[in-house]
Amino acid sequence: MKNRVVKRLVLSAAAALLLSAVPAMAQDPEDLELLEAVDADAEESELSDEEYDPEMDEAFDLEDLEEEPELSSEEEDLLLQESDFNDDLSSIPEDLDTTEYLLKDADQYVSWTSMEGLEVTRQVYAVTDEDVQERVQQELSAYSTEEDADRPAREEDFIYATVTYTVQGTGETETLDDMVFYIGDEYYGPEFDEALIGCAIGDEISVSVSYDENDTDSEWPGQTVDFKVTVSGVTHVIAPEYTDEFVKENFGYESTAEFEQSLRETMQLENDENADSELYNNVLAAAVEQCEFGTFPEELLEESKQELVDTYSFYFGQDAITYEEVASLFGMSTEELDAAVADDMKYTVFISAYALTNGIRIPRSTYTEYLIQEATFSGYPDVATYEEDYGREALIRSLYEQKVSEALLETANITDVTTSSQTYDNLMFEDEGEFDE
Repeated sequence: MKNRVVKRLVLSAAAALLLSAVPAMAQDPEDLELLEAVDADAEESELSDEEYDPEMDEAFDLEDLEEEPELSSEEEDLLLQESDFNDDLSSIPEDLDTTEYLLKDADQYVSWTSMEGLEVTRQVYAVTDEDVQERVQQELSAYSTEEDADRPAREEDFIYATVTYTVQGTGETETLDDMVFYIGDEYYGPEFDEALIGCAIGDEISVSVSYDENDTDSEWPGQTVDFKVTVSGVTHVIAPEYTDEFVKENFGYESTAEFEQSLRETMQLENDENADSELYNNVLAAAVEQCEFGTFPEELLEESKQELVDTYSFYFGQDAITYEEVASLFGMSTEELDAAVADDMKYTVFISAYALTNGIRIPRSTYTEYLIQEATFSGYPDVATYEEDYGREALIRSLYEQKVSEALLETANITDVTTSSQTYDNLMFEDEGEFDE
């Protein structure tokens, strides 16, 4: 599997599912407080499109960790020097036995007959012309400027405002300062955006929005909310003229056509990586479906719950977040979260049992190479700090998950299905909606 950046979020499946379900709340400063730690980590760990070099795929492939690296020693040394990275591995015991971090008695709680011939689908996402044009606009946005509008607001303008909302029949009311709305995002719904069209600085706008009870995008499904908006700014974005000359000067390509072809190739690589990642997840899911599980010990479930809390404490930058707060953050009861944790335990138990039963072992050398690669590209100064933040147990289990997936795929029946990446985006949104419900 070719990954652009080998950075795997060290989350349990339940934690990863919950984190992926976090809605986009960038306009609300109070919500930003919870999410800025996640955003900062993502920015730190992923390469920008400008920084991305497809050749780096070959150098950082988890599948080939036990083989000779494809970078020369001189290139590796240069890479470490440029990042000011300290590759001192003294914190990793010479006699490290990675199997100690698997569940020793996992085979007591799971059984299966055969894992050969698992039926798995690999969804291959083709890049469309629409995808390319969207990426072009994203690239141009870095060269765009935001200017005050000398006219009434219209679609695609930014509105700066103070908003007071009152939920009818509940007494719930709140004033939110320094809000920013992009007309077209429909942050509070289409009726709200429609009310903003034509506004100017100093205007006070009142609008009531009734939300459908099945509106999972709203904070107030089935309720009516009265909004009072005081406009403090109206701006619009001035994009540069997209010409061959602009592309040559700023991106180094001879023409817009050559630039777009490069974007298409890069996006296809990204789509293929998404397909591979999904394939690994799909084969694990297919394997778990073949298993018979017993009752997990309560202490095992409690450990998993605590890992979930620790994960969110780390990503949200809060020391005192509780299990109940994790549940309420995503609109779940603790009982629903308990069920998600129990389902996640099936993966943890299966991976440990399969690895131990089939003699899958991750040597210290593989683990240390993985640490160096991950820590370097995540912007850490050294292995010890990276390992301390993410936890040796979680990192090692992440590697075992990778190796077990690879072993399962060796005998799986894989069917490729090609669709557009637009369909992929729609499926993602549908999945999030189902989860919210």
